[in-house]
Amino acid sequence: MCPNRKILTFTHLALQKNGNYFKTYSAKAKDCKVCPLRETCFGKTASRRTIARPIAHELLEENIQRAKTSEYKLVQKLRRVWCEGSIGTIKSKHNLYKTYKRGIEKIQEQCLF
Repeated sequence: MCPNRKILTFTHLALQKNGNYFKTYSAKAKDCKVCPLRETCFGKTASRRTIARPIAHELLEENIQRAKTSEYKLVQKLRRVWCEGSIGTIKSKHNLYKTYKRGIEKIQEQCLF
């Protein structure tokens, strides 16, 4: 939504110079023509308000909302105990701060020693 509470609709995908795609949302030109916030919103030369968002922006917003739930906080607390605590113990007690061999088979061999 724009500052004047008008809905910005999806118009197209745009490719940026860095190779990332962005979704472009724009307001209707007729809504922006009579808007009292026009000068502060997008200036004199443009005809309407346009916003670009990364492709996965909706997913990011969903994850932020999910992280605020009590279920997510409980799962993260259990993860800290089960996973991160176990890995920390393994690294400190079994001398696995770094590997001395290369390749998955040889690293498994080092872990078994």
